[in-house]
Amino acid sequence: MHRVIHDALQAIGYRPSTMPRLLYGGSVSAENAADILRLPLVDGALVGNASLGTPSFSSIIRQASGAT
Repeated sequence: MHRVIHDALQAIGYRPSTMPRLLYGGSVSAENAADILRLPLVDGALVGNASLGTPSFSSIIRQASGAT
């Protein structure tokens, strides 16, 4: 889906320097955050319920800090 959004934005004139950040808005948890953040064209994640618990949110933050 991120590829579709990215390509649509390019088609209407966005270039790499002006491209908005694309966030993953699905279910992000401590168990899947690293995999999600490694997906091509995913610039970040919207974290919902997993942010309510300190251990799970801390784990997601650590994973995001190491994701490239």
